[in-house]
Amino acid sequence: IYGRGPLEKEIKEYIQLNGLTHIVELHANSSMLPIFAKTKIFVSTQLLENFPSMSMVEAMSTENAIIALNVGQTNLFVKDTENGFLVEESPTLLAQAVAKCISNQELLKKMQIRGAQIVENNHTIDKFLNDLENFWKKILLNG
Repeated sequence: IYGRGPLEKEIKEYIQLNGLTHIVELHANSSMLPIFAKTKIFVSTQLLENFPSMSMVEAMSTENAIIALNVGQTNLFVKDTENGFLVEESPTLLAQAVAKCISNQELLKKMQIRGAQIVENNHTIDKFLNDLENFWKKILLNG
């Protein structure tokens, strides 16, 4: 498990109490890009919202297929079977989506490539600066 957050202490205790220390590793990385470059699938279990998620953007940019809960506006970013899977809140459905990625390498590769294309086309510094410029123009002109 990578990252830090308000549940870190509880997660550590859960791992300890359930004898999972030999299976589950905790890492606090400031930059996930080197980690994502070594993986193929990014699973998000966010219960409220995934959009916009910098982790998800970074994972997609390094050709990770996304498996995410269908919450909030996640569907604006993850297109089911196009760049990942959107699933309802269920450990079984999450596991089935991971299994589909593992068993269907052709679909996995398609979703990985499409995810990277989505990031490349929609999340560039030029697009960000253009959107920011347009935002300020609207404010100043309608001010």
